[in-house]
Amino acid sequence: MSKILANHPRLSKFVFGLFGAAGMIWLNKAFQGDELFQLITSLLALDTFVYFFIYSLINPIPEANDFLWDYKVHQRKYSSNISHNDFVSNVRNSRKIVRILILVGITFINVIALLTKLKM
Repeated sequence: MSKILANHPRLSKFVFGLFGAAGMIWLNKAFQGDELFQLITSLLALDTFVYFFIYSLINPIPEANDFLWDYKVHQRKYSSNISHNDFVSNVRNSRKIVRILILVGITFINVIALLTKLKM
């Protein structure tokens, strides 16, 4: 099992996200007394699952050789003079921006949910 997870980092991040979300759901079920604690654990479960699920899908730091086929398609489609290294850095930067947007969206939803709960 450890060899499979070591050779497939995206799969291991997804599995970690599933276990983290399952742990938060278990905490939510185990401690049903406090409503604020239930809200926080359910938000953490959702955040963990969403972030690691999307994180494993977008693969933020692949090897430069993984982009060779995409680079050739880009060259044929747009006939641009961009180098392979510039193409790889552009793709990596755009994926980092997507990760940042995901984290900002998750934080915004958490703040809205907690403020709504505290106003009640």
